[in-house]
Amino acid sequence: MANQNDFLGSLAQNSISFATTFAVTANPGQNFENVILYVGSGEAIVASGTTGLYFPTLSGVAPTVGSLYTLNGNNYGTQVGGALLAWATEFFSGNNNLSNVYVSVYDDSSTAGDTTFPAAAITALGVQYQATKMNAYFKLITVSTVAAQLALAQLCQTDITLLSQAWIPSNDANLLTMGGSTIAAQCKNAGYDAVVIYSANTIPAGTGTVLVNGALVQLGLSLGYVNSSGFSVGNSLDMLQTGIVGPSGAGNTSLTATQMANLATINVGYFLYIGNTTGYVCLRGGKSVLGNLPGANWVTTFIDYMSAVSTATYLTQFNRFKNNTTYQAILAIVINYLNLFVGIGRLTGAAITAPAWTVAQGLSNGQTIIIPNAWTATFNDNVRNVTVNGTLYISAS
Repeated sequence: MANQNDFLGSLAQNSISFATTFAVTANPGQNFENVILYVGSGEAIVASGTTGLYFPTLSGVAPTVGSLYTLNGNNYGTQVGGALLAWATEFFSGNNNLSNVYVSVYDDSSTAGDTTFPAAAITALGVQYQATKMNAYFKLITVSTVAAQLALAQLCQTDITLLSQAWIPSNDANLLTMGGSTIAAQCKNAGYDAVVIYSANTIPAGTGTVLVNGALVQLGLSLGYVNSSGFSVGNSLDMLQTGIVGPSGAGNTSLTATQMANLATINVGYFLYIGNTTGYVCLRGGKSVLGNLPGANWVTTFIDYMSAVSTATYLTQFNRFKNNTTYQAILAIVINYLNLFVGIGRLTGAAITAPAWTVAQGLSNGQTIIIPNAWTATFNDNVRNVTVNGTLYISAS
């Protein structure tokens, strides 16, 4: 019988290690192509009969704490309204209906009239995070205060090599001057490796407007294409053209050169025109606030995850003994997943560098196989700058 959460406590999790441990969905690897939004129960209720409902089917009643809604390209228009509908539309407009957006409801009753996101709210968010973290690798929170965003970034940091990457949209103008109180500065100071994307603009949402969610715009695009690996994993996380949003400056105008340089300095992404007269923009980003490459984390975590699941499947067949045959089979699993990303150009030079079985056997003990320095590869990031020099020869008259 299929069980989408059967990885927890399983052989693959407890007895097989590819540098990390994981929780698994019904289709292994699908969680790396999904997004989850954490929404407060009180935040999600609007008076019945208005066009601003987060959940039209609830008729103005707060959603139950612990509820998990699954949005896809076919149902999101009827499942959510208001801000959630606006944000879901941003995501699915570029996604080609390949991913799910999960909406997880946490208890935000402690935040009434409080913009600091108190300890009780952090605890409540943590409860839902732990219950749903296996559903989606990319995680966002709908509250736009720094305190709430920081709480999610902290939760994801404990899981960053496992199941999570925090993406944070922001319209805080202090980012443009590299202010010390911004979410980027707070995350960096705390060592939380979130991805932050700036836009000053808003979009219609029910009877009002909400912040452009640049994180969902980009993730919708990045997750909307199945590459030759059979997944969307490994796709570009920036530098993809889109007409869904405008440049990040106020009123959909271009940021100044100084503002763009400042955002680049603090590793905050922003949208700018491509410059080909289409009006299309692209996200200029590609780094976390700590200066790491979220795309590299995405790929390597997926390789570890899938290798662990496949190895557990292999070892639970008949007569998988501790010998060279089993050793080579495990290495074959690893190179298979590495080659998926060689095929799309994300990795080059992928090779198995593990020692011979006679050496590894001496390092292993009991029922355990230890494989030191099993593989190596080079991660290829996006091209973001091009300089072309040329020479024009002029004939002397």
